[in-house]
Amino acid sequence: MCKVNIDVAKIADTEVAKDTANWIYRVIGAPIEDGVGLLFADALKERRLRNAIRLQTETLRYKIEQQKPIPLSFGYKLLDKATLEESDSLISKWAQLLVNSLDSDYNGEIRKIYIDILDSLEPIDAKVLEKIAENTEPVDPLKLFETEKKTEISISVDSLKSLNLIMEDYDEQHVLIPPGDWDDPTDSYVRGYNNGEFYLTDLGRSFINSVNRIEHTGLKANDTDEKQTKSSTQQ
Repeated sequence: MCKVNIDVAKIADTEVAKDTANWIYRVIGAPIEDGVGLLFADALKERRLRNAIRLQTETLRYKIEQQKPIPLSFGYKLLDKATLEESDSLISKWAQLLVNSLDSDYNGEIRKIYIDILDSLEPIDAKVLEKIAENTEPVDPLKLFETEKKTEISISVDSLKSLNLIMEDYDEQHVLIPPGDWDDPTDSYVRGYNNGEFYLTDLGRSFINSVNRIEHTGLKANDTDEKQTKSSTQQ
């Protein structure tokens, strides 16, 4: 994670600001005037310019062998959302999503909805999601943290569920059918009940891959064998 302290007042009209504007041009392939004008209608106000430079600094940490163009609407939307982000940990996620989007060798899914998902996450949500992703089996998120408040974790779990990134696991129980209801009193049915453990959905797995660089996390874009989701078989 990269932390950058910037005195924007001293650089707003300098080569640093111009360099960031040129970087925006290289990312989205639009004229510098349009890129700056549409994204920063407030004339590069201090906070947004600072965030743009932080995003640029973090993005340039990652190597891309062959860069591909990305749709203009995707690039504008990503930069528009990312430059409003204040969290260092989430800036890093925005940078990695951008790098994966530009990388011709990235073979995972990159969708516009991932921008909305990332924009919806708080730092603690991203942390909970990462912790769940580290486990190959369903896991109780409340048991993964020692210092965070349980209420914060519970709210994060609910948020991640609402975004369809995680799904609650369940245990099966064979229940005998009461006599008289069926001809064969030995018949039984399977009842499932929640056990408080969660696993990534297919959307969750694809999203977590898109905001992590392979060389940075060890996660593979198509890593579905070692860390199987059960959403395709249990939904």
